[in-house]
Amino acid sequence: MINANNKFLQHFFRFRLQHILFWIGYVWLQTIIYKRYDGTGLALLNALVVNIFHATAVYFNFYFLIPRLLLLKRYIVYFMMLLFTVTLVSYLLVQVMILIEPDSENFLIESFSGLFIGVLFTVTITMVAKIMVNWYQQQQITIQLEKQQIETELKFLKSQIQPHFLFNVLNNIYSLALQKSDQTPDVVLRLSEFLRYILYETGDKKILLNKEVEFLNNYIELQRVRFSNRANIEFVTQGVTSSQYIEPMLLITFLENSFKHGVGNQLEKVWVRIHLHANDNQLTFDIQNSKVAEAKKEAQAGGIGLENVKRRLNLLYPQQHELSIMNKENEYHVQLKINEL
Repeated sequence: MINANNKFLQHFFRFRLQHILFWIGYVWLQTIIYKRYDGTGLALLNALVVNIFHATAVYFNFYFLIPRLLLLKRYIVYFMMLLFTVTLVSYLLVQVMILIEPDSENFLIESFSGLFIGVLFTVTITMVAKIMVNWYQQQQITIQLEKQQIETELKFLKSQIQPHFLFNVLNNIYSLALQKSDQTPDVVLRLSEFLRYILYETGDKKILLNKEVEFLNNYIELQRVRFSNRANIEFVTQGVTSSQYIEPMLLITFLENSFKHGVGNQLEKVWVRIHLHANDNQLTFDIQNSKVAEAKKEAQAGGIGLENVKRRLNLLYPQQHELSIMNKENEYHVQLKINEL
């Protein structure tokens, strides 16, 4: 509550200061103009009086006419009321100026049109400035809302990936446990590393590419245990440094699809080739795996993970990525290029 009050006061004083500075500058400008006809003291007095009336018209327009008429699209009534307001303020200004300089009564009456134009000019430029400021603020609010919406959607998409990924890993452990494999403890240890990575590394920010590569390598090693001698798995990386960053758990879906939908149900010897090439801020991730004809439909579907990662790519790297998926008769090939990590 205290922070909210402080923010309100800061906004209030900043808003008030901006208006004070504007009117000080406006008075100073008009004083210079009036000084050509009057002394400095009288010129300053005239400028102060004139701007009191100008400010009256401006703030009446800001806080009454615009919100009650213009914003409600009552345009004809708004412009009629604005014209009446400017005329009334100009008339009252003439009367006050006559009181200040009685000898100038005839001149002031004759120059009523000039005073009217002056008030109208001030009201117009302040209204344009207010509309522009309001438009800019609305644009910033819209951008912020869109950013928050994207962040919320990304968190939701990431929350979908994590249990989906863990479910697949647990399935692998369950299969090994049924086989009473001696490698089950090692796989459980890798699962703990997966959990640590997901819980502590994959926050809201990007992570180092080499950490993501390490995560992928752990998953690949798990698949080596699962397939044993039945799988020929190749994982090659090039150009990965400690200064490159990527969104976490972005590439794992393609690996999962290769092993689950591509080669997981095959009884004969299978192969998977994974190549990751990084060059400065560019990344190419290429996966190819063997596939029997019967697995074509399942591989093409790819589960919820593939649609998920497509959506994440569109949100995270709009116009900065290329995703190519080729579903051939005996081979499944995915290539992802990210042009700006």
